[in-house]
Amino acid sequence: MASVSQLENPSCIDFQTTQQLWNPQEWEYQVLVWMENLIEENERVITVAHPRSGLFIPEAATFIWGVAKYMSVPPQSKYLALELYDRFCLMHIDSLHAHLEAEGKKSPPSQVKELQERVAKQSPLRILTCLMIASKLLDHKNVLSAKDVQKIVRKMDLDYTIKSINKSEVRVLQQLDYRCLSSSTHVVYVGVLVAMVNVASTERQLNMTQLYEIAVQVLDATFYSHKKVYTSLFSWVTNYRFIPSKHRAAFSSVISDRLLLAESVVVVSAWLQGGDSLSDSIVEVLSKHTHIPDNDVLQLASCIIKHALKINKTQ
Repeated sequence: MASVSQLENPSCIDFQTTQQLWNPQEWEYQVLVWMENLIEENERVITVAHPRSGLFIPEAATFIWGVAKYMSVPPQSKYLALELYDRFCLMHIDSLHAHLEAEGKKSPPSQVKELQERVAKQSPLRILTCLMIASKLLDHKNVLSAKDVQKIVRKMDLDYTIKSINKSEVRVLQQLDYRCLSSSTHVVYVGVLVAMVNVASTERQLNMTQLYEIAVQVLDATFYSHKKVYTSLFSWVTNYRFIPSKHRAAFSSVISDRLLLAESVVVVSAWLQGGDSLSDSIVEVLSKHTHIPDNDVLQLASCIIKHALKINKTQ
């Protein structure tokens, strides 16, 4: 078996090497490796970000969060489902556009809207399909089944057979080119950053379990108000009150920056526990490793506090 020093990916830790994690120095090393991997992954995510990335998140988040609570779906699965659904919708619309262009037809704005409305009509089934796929990939028990999906849609006065639900699963997987675990979920980013605080911060009075649990709740609230949070951030940068279509592609790199969001969420969690002094301390610790400017983190954190938590934070 490989030693810790030979590991290039934290996911490769085996039973022999995990014994060494009781040693604080080895634990710190592993957290640093995780951090480096997430930074590289985050850069890839930003590089390939779709110009309309995040477009379908607002409509899906509330639905997914409600079903996840009802069915006791863990955070990892619901965030993967949200990512899968957003990617599926964007790729689905792109493929429809490509089909029209192949037939020599143009796609005017009215037709784009029509395509989006067509996708929206199928959204309950597609969202639940993505949640079912995520559950199968990440849950070890209580996996969401096609029968579970059928029960949920029936409560919404929708009637889908098991066969049609299975067809939906195949359709989603094909559209995603079966790439369902291409990156870590937002919850993983938050967890690694909290672990980094644990090994690098001198704030020993800080309860790390509480920091993580509050951060996940803040993350949930942020996705409930995703559009407001990022529109507010865009407004701060440009003085626009909304995100114009011509700037959407450029701003997609910010919307897709998981490390920026995760760090901001952890900072908000620290602020809720210890105010400005603690949150400033945490920003200083994390920015040394994430290399994200303090001001960027604090500004997004302020948008989260104002629009997701609805707290008027005095400057």
